[in-house]
Amino acid sequence: MAGLNLRPPSQLNMNEDEGLPERWKMWKLQFQDFRMLARLSSAEKEFQMAIFRRAIGEQTVRCINTFAYEGDEDPEDWENVMKKLECYRLGFTNDTFERYKFNCRVQEPGESVDQSVQALRSMATTCGFCNCMHCMTN
Repeated sequence: MAGLNLRPPSQLNMNEDEGLPERWKMWKLQFQDFRMLARLSSAEKEFQMAIFRRAIGEQTVRCINTFAYEGDEDPEDWENVMKKLECYRLGFTNDTFERYKFNCRVQEPGESVDQSVQALRSMATTCGFCNCMHCMTN
C-alpha cells in the first residue's frame, strides 16, 4: 500500500455545551481510527501525547494542563488524559432527564421522517436506552 496522507481529526470545540457528548464520541472515534491508521501505538508515549495535544486543539490543551494527577497516573499517557478530560468536561449524564427529552421529542415541521428517526437514535445513545435494552436481554 502506498504511503497514506493522513490528517488527524478536526480540533474539538469543547466550549459549546450543545451536542458535546455526540461531538466528543465522534472525535474520539476519529482519533482512535487516526491512531490505528498512523500506527501510533508502536510510537513512544511522549510522541503519542504530542499528537493527541496537536489533534485536540489549543483550547482543550489549556484545560488539560490544569489537571491534577495521582501518584500512579501518568500525565504523558494520552489515554489517561482522555479519561480525565471525559470526567471533567462531560461529567455524568442524567439518564432520567435525557429520557424525558427523548420521550418529549416530536417531529419538527419540515423535518423528514429519516431526519426525525436519526435524531431519536442520537438521543437514545445519551439516555441509556441502549444499556437498558442490553440489560433486559441478558
